[in-house]
Amino acid sequence: MNEIINQVKEYLAPWPVLWDMLVLIVIFLLAFVVHLFTRRVFFHYIKVLISRTKTQIDDIFLTEKLLDKLALIIPIIIVHEFAYLMPILKLWSTVFQGRLLLF
Repeated sequence: MNEIINQVKEYLAPWPVLWDMLVLIVIFLLAFVVHLFTRRVFFHYIKVLISRTKTQIDDIFLTEKLLDKLALIIPIIIVHEFAYLMPILKLWSTVFQGRLLLF
């Protein structure tokens, strides 16, 4: 895998902005795919489990759309973990983490 990344990086060496854009697109594409998987597949099964229980306390997750809000945290974590590839993303991820704490 590192060989492929190094080959692409060498090929795009004359155009460093293109390399940055490629990294940015891949990171956001990965975050988007994980977000879709989390929201459509993983949380769907959790919602089914919550709706089957008899207790009212866990129904708060559904009525307040807490699971939908939790689904937004996972892409932010992915962007934060890959932020070392682009310094501008490090700043971006810290700003959104601060806003997430206020949320």
